[in-house]
Amino acid sequence: MRLRHRWSIAIPAIVTLWLTASAAPAALPRRPESIQSFLQRLPTIKVDKDGVRIRVEGRFERSATVGNGHAIKLKKCDVRFFSKRALPTLRNGADVIQVTGQLFRNELGQPVVLVTAVETLPSDLNWVRRVRSQWKTETVEDLVELATWARKRAAFYEDPELAREADSLFFEAIDRQRKGLQPDDFAGRFVLAEQARRYGLPPVLQWELLHEGFVIRARSLIMSKATAKELQDLATDIARELPGAEDSVSLDAWKERAAYWAKPLAVYQSADEGRRRTLHRLLYGQVMLAAIEARFPTDGSRGLEAAQEIQRALPEAVDEAERQRLAAMQFRFDHLAEADRKQMLELAEMYRVRNQHQKSRDVIRTWLTKREERLRPLGGAGLVRLARDVWETTQDRFRTERLLREAVPLLKNADPSSIEMQDLRNLFGQLGYVQRDGRWVRADGAAARPSQPEENALIRRGMPAAEVLRKLGQPTRRTRIVARKRIVELWLYPTVGLAVRLVRDTGQPNAVVDGFHQLRSR
Repeated sequence: MRLRHRWSIAIPAIVTLWLTASAAPAALPRRPESIQSFLQRLPTIKVDKDGVRIRVEGRFERSATVGNGHAIKLKKCDVRFFSKRALPTLRNGADVIQVTGQLFRNELGQPVVLVTAVETLPSDLNWVRRVRSQWKTETVEDLVELATWARKRAAFYEDPELAREADSLFFEAIDRQRKGLQPDDFAGRFVLAEQARRYGLPPVLQWELLHEGFVIRARSLIMSKATAKELQDLATDIARELPGAEDSVSLDAWKERAAYWAKPLAVYQSADEGRRRTLHRLLYGQVMLAAIEARFPTDGSRGLEAAQEIQRALPEAVDEAERQRLAAMQFRFDHLAEADRKQMLELAEMYRVRNQHQKSRDVIRTWLTKREERLRPLGGAGLVRLARDVWETTQDRFRTERLLREAVPLLKNADPSSIEMQDLRNLFGQLGYVQRDGRWVRADGAAARPSQPEENALIRRGMPAAEVLRKLGQPTRRTRIVARKRIVELWLYPTVGLAVRLVRDTGQPNAVVDGFHQLRSR
């Protein structure tokens, strides 16, 4: 494991101490040299004409009568053993025997053992259990030493039953240490996970210990309002050590996060391996959300950025990303006085696509109220600007006209070529008025009325985005708004004075025109 936190530096030292410290283990009962050890040192044994006395033990494989004696074959051993004495009754491949004799080398230099005694020993499994029964006090180190012997023996003889016994001893050693840990000792869990890996135990035990340690650490960091970096580092460790942590899960699985986080250890204990991979993702998600939230202010001022981070890191965290967007929308609503018209319209659209139509209208109404508070003191020019805002955001003819008529006497001495006078004439024209004898009156016939969406010659509701591009080309600017189940884009075409709104529901390939309005002209 390569854990990144400050406390991870001490883990290798802690592991070494745990493996070597505390009470000295009870020594295993002495046994004759094993065949495995004998074969390893055989090339170095110097044999003279008198031979070398040896005593080895191993598993009996078979015997055969040769002349006046018996040839003995030990399992996993090609050295030839010959005995002139009668052999005890032995079971092929089952009995462990101790062989005493003299080691010679024949004319070809091959090792040969002339056996002087053969003795049966307990089977390996029985010997392990007998050793345990004879210990007065049994330490963790005792279990580890006995398990290590059994593991090596099982590997040499390819014995699955003895291997399971070794695993059982290692499991028990881990479990005893685990029960002695303090509830908040997350580092101790990581130590045990590393021991489980060194002992070659199944990965599921390592996952369980790591998960428990990560949960303890995560709760501590979240409750103490840790820094975003500390939380991000923890999330990185979780992703590295727990399989499935970086794999997105279904929305239904993600919704179980709250229930899991309420009792994470109990839920994990009862889960199968496949389910645990999902729980790894939920734990990772819990920490990642905390890390993202720690990077941004809690007032919603950067909620849209936070929502994008959540969507990037946790695509299934739809509700969490939406909560950040709603917080951002509320922040913008509370600060409408500082917003320009584009920002206000984007906010109104955000509420509209969420079917919060009254709130969408409140955005426009509140913004216009704030605008009036700022623009009315500017006199006629301010009233014309306010009238333009009212017309282009609400299409309210009555209020627009009232503001324009209020501005007329205040602009009587204004330069006819000024921007405010051009706007005044333009707006009156859009309302269907002409200037006669210094007064604005309704024109006869086809007055310049504001085009309704269905009457525009270029754009109509329901028009596919591709057709808009064919008619108007690429927009000068695009603004994209993502809601839970809908994507809205605002396309600006200043050259033709149009702002086009297109919508696309999630899962649909193409956007269509949902509405548009005229842009302010200069």
